[in-house]
Formats: sequence, C-alpha cells, structure tokens
Amino acid sequence: IGLGRIGMAFAKRCTEGFGMKLIHHSRSEKEGYKKTSLETLLKESDVISLHCPLTEETNQLLDYEKLILTKKDCILINTARGEVIVQEDLIKILKEDHFFGVGLDVTSPEPLEFNSPLLSIPRVLITPHIGSADIETREAMSLLCAKNILAGLKKEPLPAFVNPDVWSKNT
Repeated sequence: IGLGRIGMAFAKRCTEGFGMKLIHHSRSEKEGYKKTSLETLLKESDVISLHCPLTEETNQLLDYEKLILTKKDCILINTARGEVIVQEDLIKILKEDHFFGVGLDVTSPEPLEFNSPLLSIPRVLITPHIGSADIETREAMSLLCAKNILAGLKKEPLPAFVNPDVWSKNT
C-alpha cells in the first residue's frame, strides 16, 4: 500500500529478490506492477506492507472492518506511520488469532506506552522507527547535531531545534 520511492524499492526487492507476485494500491499506476483496489489487495495478499504517507485519506486507513478482510495467516508490515492502522483494532484482531505475524516500525503513540498489549503478543515485532537507519541519513543527522552544538556554544540560533520556547527560556 503506497508505491512511492520507498514502496518501489521494497517492491523491487520482493519481486526480483524473492520472486514474489506483487499487486499494489496507491494513488498512481506504476509500470510493471498491477494496481488494484484496497479491498482486493487485502483479500488476496499473503504479505501486506504499508509505505503510504499520512494524509486525510490514509489516516486510520486500516480499521477492524478492513483488517478482517485479510487472510488469517497474512503478514502485515507497517513502515509508514502508526496512524495508518487503527491500533486498538489491530490489537483486537490479533487477540482473535488473526495474522501470522505483524512487523511495526511505527506505532501510535510513538514510542509505545510500556503497558501496550502489542508488547505482549508473540506474533508482533516492534522496531524503534529505524526506517531512516541508512548511512546517508545517519551521517546527515550527525552533521546537523554537530552544527547545533557549535551554534549553541557560540550562543547563536540553532540550525535545527525541536522546541524554540525551551531554548529561549534556558539561554
């Protein structure tokens, strides 16, 4: 679900690396890949991987009524945004012994609360939102951090900071 840049990279690995047949549901046609309705994709897929942006259209896209359409032994992977899946509905359907496995790189909220039922379901694997964990991204993040440190030591405005109100109160 979602065949943008990241979805296309995933699709290529699935088809060329594992010989998987691929169907997709996204906003646009992609040459070489069969576009289908969301309902058809959910009913026919053995593996469903989410790569869509969070928009009004995709917010809570997969609720209980959609999740129940999937094969009982389907694998669900979410590397998009936690809010694309209604998390309470996912927990409910998992407790009904639906899904072979679920991989979540994103959750809602993020990070998960320590007592979330998702943490106690053996068929669920949760990673700490590591979708950006490639060398180029981590190098850029490190460089930005270093620029912030240098600017802060010079009492200059930070190139990137999360909460300017806290910064101004503490300087």
